[in-house]
Amino acid sequence: MATLRTFGRGRPGITRETEIYWVVRDRRGRVIGGAKADANVPRAIALDVEIAPAHRRQGHASRLYEAIAATGIDVEAASDYSLEQRLMTPLGYAFQVGRRHKQQAE
Repeated sequence: MATLRTFGRGRPGITRETEIYWVVRDRRGRVIGGAKADANVPRAIALDVEIAPAHRRQGHASRLYEAIAATGIDVEAASDYSLEQRLMTPLGYAFQVGRRHKQQAE
């Protein structure tokens, strides 16, 4: 999260700050999370997502995934790779399981 905070205050919501960094800001414009989505990494897209603990379970990560996917980045392939290689934290794993279960129900 330290790298994400270097982007500082800005427009509330999700913004793409650089080619690979996305930031989520609260309604006051403070950084509360974000992602590094690097499509230039061989084998699979590197996708790292982090949301501050006080802001989890409010839909920020889900909206972040949607925003990244809307640009054409294959977030599912990146997530599949992370799951297969056991690169996710327990919270990340729980998020993916819940997210995929919700997608199947729709």
